[in-house]
Amino acid sequence: PQEAQEKLLETLDIMEQAAQEDDRGAWSKADTVYHEILAEYCPNAYLSNIVMRSRNRVLRTVTDQYTSKQYIIDGTAEHRHIAEAIIAGDSQSAEALMLAHIQNVRKNMLKRYS
Repeated sequence: PQEAQEKLLETLDIMEQAAQEDDRGAWSKADTVYHEILAEYCPNAYLSNIVMRSRNRVLRTVTDQYTSKQYIIDGTAEHRHIAEAIIAGDSQSAEALMLAHIQNVRKNMLKRYS
């Protein structure tokens, strides 16, 4: 729906500003809203639940002192590209972008343990 698309894009604007300012608290709140919007409008309730649980587990590692400002900026750009693909109805691109995003998050999480 149009309302969800507008809300998603507004949330991304907030995330981008917070990432540039390295305001992890504001970024985290906007990131939560971003994922909640996607989950709410996802036609697959099972997938939606998995996304939210995974996101909540990962959040702790994304906003800690070991994560660079640039990583948050780059991750926010990934979020925007995913949202734009979804809004455009390009499910193949959205899937590919999401898989790349998950891999980047995974790499970031694992590098702190090596």
